[in-house]
Amino acid sequence: MAKRNLTRQEREQRRRRFRVLLQLAGLLVGSYLLLSLLFGNLGLLRYYKMHQLYYQTQQEVEALEREHARLRQEVEDLKTDPQTIERIARERLGMAREGEIVFQFPHRVQGVKGSGGQATVTRDRDP
Repeated sequence: MAKRNLTRQEREQRRRRFRVLLQLAGLLVGSYLLLSLLFGNLGLLRYYKMHQLYYQTQQEVEALEREHARLRQEVEDLKTDPQTIERIARERLGMAREGEIVFQFPHRVQGVKGSGGQATVTRDRDP
């Protein structure tokens, strides 16, 4: 097989085709990388969502830690503070001291302000 001598114009055309194919391949690879960067498993959108989830979870953890500390304090108060024990007995069990009258009102009706609750009145003892 004899090699065919290419003219300058044919060589230039082949070089242009090669450059165009190379540019097209570069564009395809670049597009793929850009789409992977944005939408892939480790992409920016997933990173942004995970960052938001992390921030939200941190806030929930902090709220739960505050609630836990409050409950620990309440348990400690119930173990040691007689006033706390009395308050809980009055609020939750409707208990009263001797000589007090407890008025219990019906539970709140939705949409009506000021309904419901409990009031305690201390009656002075007659001499």
